[in-house]
Amino acid sequence: MKEDFFIHGTSNDSNLLGVIDPNVARKDEYKKIFEPEEINVNEPPLFSWIEFNLVGLCNRRCDFCPWSNPEWRSDHVPKGGSNNDVLHLPIEVYEGIMKDLNKVGFKGGIIYSAFSEPFLYNHLEEVIKISKKQCPESRIEVVTNGDFLTIDKINTLFKAGLTRMDVSIYDGPDKVKHFQDLRIESGLNKEQFHIRERWYAPEEHFGIGAISNRAGANIMPEINVNKITTALERKCFYPFYQLIVDYDGGVLLCNHDWDKRLSMGNVKETSIIDIWNSKKYKEVRGNLANADRNHSPCDRCDANGMMMGEEFVGKWEEYYEGEKPTKK
Repeated sequence: MKEDFFIHGTSNDSNLLGVIDPNVARKDEYKKIFEPEEINVNEPPLFSWIEFNLVGLCNRRCDFCPWSNPEWRSDHVPKGGSNNDVLHLPIEVYEGIMKDLNKVGFKGGIIYSAFSEPFLYNHLEEVIKISKKQCPESRIEVVTNGDFLTIDKINTLFKAGLTRMDVSIYDGPDKVKHFQDLRIESGLNKEQFHIRERWYAPEEHFGIGAISNRAGANIMPEINVNKITTALERKCFYPFYQLIVDYDGGVLLCNHDWDKRLSMGNVKETSIIDIWNSKKYKEVRGNLANADRNHSPCDRCDANGMMMGEEFVGKWEEYYEGEKPTKK
């Protein structure tokens, strides 16, 4: 009997798919645009989104975020403040990643967000310019709390090649007009400069929608975001179409792993493409395609990882099937 890498079957998690964040739908639509017209089953499928945690700093302490927990900060943030170079992804490391992506013709999404405030990074304009030079067809996006925004900074970043800026407003609707005025003054439309409402009450999940427990890093039982003691039997498609690079060069499985419990490799030692095609990734993909989360960090995670990316599972199955030696 043929041995399949992935086990097909209907998921019991269809009830989880009712709440779709508009941002997920938007990214899914762009993901389709960036996919090659012809798929070579002899080549591993390339990710369509790469996210960067450029800096190990954030100036806010939001209730729904691990940054609000002093114990978490003590465990995860090296001492030294914003001037500590250890907390910033080296510009030469970033450029190396982009050159590797240039070689494979990457034209997907490049996002600065993850676990930090990107405007605290020392080289934001530079990395945008590098991305635009090496991957000119890519979307380049930044997610910010807006605290450091000025009209000059907005104009500078979009001139450098930025495609979109998402501004998360946490302090109430009275702050919206300020950012609307910045958008209008900069001549940007609502697709280029998007305002996200993040000031809602806890019972409304702060406006985030389907909020997760950050793979166990942030537990909020008052809004039913709980600690997981037994791994959920739930598929997840994150490692099939996207990855995240941390400020120290480490490649993490996804942006829910705030505790950084699983490193897939480090771009200071191995190319981003070789990490993406590694045996470690193959093992994790096999587990998650079969709803097996009995491994770190997924064993503590309650995230719904099925909102997009399912079509990539079949592409990886074809590729892994082609890797098997032919029997004589």
